[in-house]
Amino acid sequence: MAVILFMVMVCNRYRAIAKKRAYGLAYTGIGLIIHTLALVLGLAPMAVLAQAQGEPPSQNQNDGPGTARQLDQLRSIPQEPLVPLPAPASRDALDRLYPPPAKGKAPFSAAGHDPSPGQVVLAEGRAITLDQIAMSELLPIGLGKLPPIRLEASFNEVLSLKDALNYTLANSLPIRISQAAADVSKYQYYSSLGQLLPDFQLNYRGQYTDSAISPPSRLFTFSPVVRYPVFAGGANVFGALVARNRAKAAKNAFGASINDALLDVYRRYNDLLLAHLLLRIRVKSVELSRAQLSLNEQLKNAGVGTNFAIFQSRTQLANDKQALLQQEVAVRQAALQLAVSLNASVAVNFFPQDFKVAEARLFDQDMNVAQLEASAAKFRPELKQYEYLRVAAARNIQVAAAPLYPSLQFFLLQARSPSLVVALVLMPAWLALLSSSRPDRAEAVLVSPVVAVALFQPVLI
Repeated sequence: MAVILFMVMVCNRYRAIAKKRAYGLAYTGIGLIIHTLALVLGLAPMAVLAQAQGEPPSQNQNDGPGTARQLDQLRSIPQEPLVPLPAPASRDALDRLYPPPAKGKAPFSAAGHDPSPGQVVLAEGRAITLDQIAMSELLPIGLGKLPPIRLEASFNEVLSLKDALNYTLANSLPIRISQAAADVSKYQYYSSLGQLLPDFQLNYRGQYTDSAISPPSRLFTFSPVVRYPVFAGGANVFGALVARNRAKAAKNAFGASINDALLDVYRRYNDLLLAHLLLRIRVKSVELSRAQLSLNEQLKNAGVGTNFAIFQSRTQLANDKQALLQQEVAVRQAALQLAVSLNASVAVNFFPQDFKVAEARLFDQDMNVAQLEASAAKFRPELKQYEYLRVAAARNIQVAAAPLYPSLQFFLLQARSPSLVVALVLMPAWLALLSSSRPDRAEAVLVSPVVAVALFQPVLI
């Protein structure tokens, strides 16, 4: 067929030349001859195929010995018998082949024996191991004056999460401040309890008198006083309750500060782990960019690469190096933030001891929102702190109203003086005189109840 098409194209070409250049009948005759040969060569294979199929050849084609030989070869090929098509399957056969799903089981659901990874395999798949980084793979900073990662730090120190939390409990500044505030509130509560106990006073007085009429005289008075407040309008009792609730609130605030400090150190430690993980990724990126640049240069030397690919690889390598330098600085910044949270020296560059990063659940995934809220209300120290402060504010109202109530107190006074006359003048009424073994000394004991009444007067607004 290709030969026929080629001859037809040649014939048409000669016809076009004859018409365009008008060279006469020579070109026209040549074109007709070629056209006739093309028709003859094209009809010969068609006749052979027709005879092979049992049809009579065309009248315009002459039989030849070559055509008969081809027919004999075609007839000698054995023909395979036709296989009859199978009958369509019945409904029962289809049901046996595709059984309906069982009751209570969704269609297309996986069977129980399907292989599934266990918890150990899943945990290992989620974990990421941090390999050691060779210092030769890192880039120096400051024209080589500062070592990688450590930078301006004096030395490196490996730190685990457990050691970091224990160090926080011992040296955290917010924890110490909160602990001191809790101690102050506790001792203030003890001081308020002292208002309920008797009050003891010890007085000693010396007096020297000199006049022109009488000779000079000396008077020395020694008087111990014991006062017991029986009722002060509730100021002492409710004041103690206010101090007690404030002490409990300060204690819960101390627990909240411990939680906040430990959480802050935990986050800083995880940030340091993340920074080291990203540093290893940046190192691998620089290594990959260098390999890509080397490959493009080899392809260029072999004659199959381009300068554009080389320039593109150099640009990518420069960007990866810049990102690596920035990540080295980020690692040092994460170590500084951890040192500040630990209240440690910033001259120490901390390295994480845990080189395996994995996911971990903080609570059971089967817990619903209501259970989480109940746990927070039960264990969160901040909520307890503000609850105690609310109760203390309510008790403060009763302390403020205490001056409006009457007060009652007892006191015991014992005075001793060398002169009984002076003692009688200094003593109030209701004296009980007690004689002593010495005639020049006398003792007087006073027991006097004092009742102070404060009348309540309503105020109209």
